[in-house]
Amino acid sequence: MRLFARDLWTHRQPIAVQIKSDWAGIYKGSYLGTFWAVVMAITPMSVYMLLGWLKILPTDGAMPLSVYIASGVTVWMLIAETITTSINGLRGAAASLSGSQMPLCVGLMAHYGVLISDTLIRLGALLLFVATSGSEHLSWTLLLFPVLIIPVLMFGVGLGFVLASFNTVFPDIDPLTGMVLRYIVFFSCAFFPLPESNTFLQTTLNWNVPAQLVMGVRELMVLGRVDHPQGFLIACAVSLLVFVFGVRTFYRLEPHIEERL
Repeated sequence: MRLFARDLWTHRQPIAVQIKSDWAGIYKGSYLGTFWAVVMAITPMSVYMLLGWLKILPTDGAMPLSVYIASGVTVWMLIAETITTSINGLRGAAASLSGSQMPLCVGLMAHYGVLISDTLIRLGALLLFVATSGSEHLSWTLLLFPVLIIPVLMFGVGLGFVLASFNTVFPDIDPLTGMVLRYIVFFSCAFFPLPESNTFLQTTLNWNVPAQLVMGVRELMVLGRVDHPQGFLIACAVSLLVFVFGVRTFYRLEPHIEERL
């Protein structure tokens, strides 16, 4: 872990340059580059808000629909996109670092530029929805967002590093991960709460790490409390373990990864 932190600090400038380059290049050639960056970031939440307004999706009643979905999407997409970016960015990272002495994790972390910008855009949308929904939903705990997402990032980065490592041996992990994430989102409480009538889902809720991260961060930001503190603490502990395991696995397999890439 110390080696990982040292590598990130030592190569912070190349990482920053690559992040800026990735963000600038994604919509290069488009007349509405910034517009598309904003629209594509908030499209997932707008789709589910439409379903909510049509009364197709339920909410927990503790906060307005727009705030519930915007906060849930912000956290869930941070988890999902960190994982997929790690998997998809590994080959590009290896190519960009070819011939250099920089560790592979540096190139991989540098591919998180679009992820960072999308998260900031979604956070801005969340603040707008909170501000327009009434002063009773405006809490100082929203300022804790950079701290609250630490376990979210640890879980996404750790799991992403593990899957990215093994994807070099089993390329089917990439499409399989995308498929699994499309199903898991419906159990993540990002867009709607899990039905109380389903005993199995409620019984296993404390061990549903994505759902606990989504619910815990959302409730702390908007309500200033956590309704399931035990589950949230378990999720934070699991996230730390996944992060440590993921980083250690990546460093141990790095020579083999470079050979296959």
